[in-house]
Amino acid sequence: MIVVFGSINLDLIFPLASIPRAGETLMTRSVTISPGGKGANQAVAAALDGARVVMAGAVGRDSLAAGALDLLRAAGVDLSRVAEVADAATGCAAIAVDAAGNNAIAVGLGANLLARAGQVEDALPAPAPRWCCRWRSIPSRPPR
Repeated sequence: MIVVFGSINLDLIFPLASIPRAGETLMTRSVTISPGGKGANQAVAAALDGARVVMAGAVGRDSLAAGALDLLRAAGVDLSRVAEVADAATGCAAIAVDAAGNNAIAVGLGANLLARAGQVEDALPAPAPRWCCRWRSIPSRPPR
């Protein structure tokens, strides 16, 4: 079993001719909405590779949560350690991608800041997990 303790986000991906400069607004014809977060992405990859995976993290009690959890559910990841919190929005990333594939990313951590190690330790079945992944996208302290 692999336990992933990490971020769960909903990504908004904007294909653009160039990355916006400070104060610049660029328009695009489309946006892709996709589940994301470094922790969630790793959990999905491991599950699709055949591993038994438990995801620990947090999402908000909002309209973004279902989309953020879609790929995890589809991949068969155990979500019993994902907390749904009322006092923060689900994490969300705005990703600008230019024609050369370069990107600029802004992430609102939201509920990811409320994930706690106790979600992993308290009730995992024996035997202990063979691997536990923790991503720094869930900071030990809130960012300033």
